[in-house]
Amino acid sequence: MQKRTQLHSCVGVFALALSLKQVLSLSLLTTLVVLSVGNLRAQGKDLLAGTWKLDIAKSTFAGPAPQSGTRVFEDLGGGVMYVTNDGAGAQGNKTGNRIVFKRDGKDYPIAALGQTGYVTIAFTVKSKKPFTADYVTKIDGKVNANATESLSADGKTYTVVTKGTNPQGQPVTSTTVYDKQ
Repeated sequence: MQKRTQLHSCVGVFALALSLKQVLSLSLLTTLVVLSVGNLRAQGKDLLAGTWKLDIAKSTFAGPAPQSGTRVFEDLGGGVMYVTNDGAGAQGNKTGNRIVFKRDGKDYPIAALGQTGYVTIAFTVKSKKPFTADYVTKIDGKVNANATESLSADGKTYTVVTKGTNPQGQPVTSTTVYDKQ
């Protein structure tokens, strides 16, 4: 107990020994450090972070066009992303999936409405400026689509070109265009 009291006394003496100028300087330094760390985090934020709305008119689809689509990228830090895809299919049926992943080339599971089989996705970054990345989707370990995603120079348009096979085994291509919200 005596050591604890001595420690409190030392801290109290130290605090009293600081002048107002020193306290203000310390406060300013602390504020600058906090702002710098926040700025570094903002600079490291994933370029796709945010909400993207599907532009049906600018997109092309392998089958009937959906009625709507929204993709939300959330940067969880450390290179981990959480993505939600929600929309309405051509007949108005609810569509959607959820993915937690890193762009490290490894397979990550996709949880989707009406999913048949075990679906995974693997992302690999090709370049950061301009941003482009590739991804591969697999069903039960078998590749069913390859895609390239890219971000426009102004950061307002996100495009995904997908090449794969439909359930009948025929080759299909689609281009989905999203606008930043």
